[in-house]
Amino acid sequence: MADVTRSVAAPGGGDYSLILPGAWVAFALRDQDDVKRRVTALVRKQLGRADRLARQRREVTAEMLETARRAREAGCSAMYMALEILPGIPFPAAILAGEIDWPPIATDPAGGVEEALATGFPGSDIVPHRMGPAARSVEFGTQEVGAQTTPTMRAQFRIPYPDASRLLEFTVSTPMMVDADLWAALFDEIIDSMTWSRAARETANAAPTV
Repeated sequence: MADVTRSVAAPGGGDYSLILPGAWVAFALRDQDDVKRRVTALVRKQLGRADRLARQRREVTAEMLETARRAREAGCSAMYMALEILPGIPFPAAILAGEIDWPPIATDPAGGVEEALATGFPGSDIVPHRMGPAARSVEFGTQEVGAQTTPTMRAQFRIPYPDASRLLEFTVSTPMMVDADLWAALFDEIIDSMTWSRAARETANAAPTV
């Protein structure tokens, strides 16, 4: 079987990269005009140009642009949208990414990021990540799609930067098409694939020790 994963650098010059399975599109959210152009082109590519699909194209485009707007206003800098998990197999999922500050209730990360994550994000699981400890929370729910009720999953991962000054936050949302535990494990693997760029690591190495 051909390799269906690829490493994707953070759009917009972010300090990290992710390994994503299947086909995804990634948007930097800062430039609204660029997001609109790319979303419009993506919808045309996925749905085609037939006149009978004009209304559907408008609705899907408007929904994606609204999602991007809300994400940008919430402080996110990048959005990843899944298209297929394997060729011909649709995979509805989205990952939002952005930098956040440590919560005021967190202990000083200079004394240990694991303890700071535990106090800063109560109720989250502190899990191992290839870049160090991370805070992880997962919620399962449902959403109404027409007359049907669709199961959903929302997960958040907070990973300290190499110098522990801030955190990188990933928010995953998707309708669940398979076993909940399997779905959650898939995104654990995706987020665990995150690696820092050379510049981010060098910044941490150059920072004075506390």
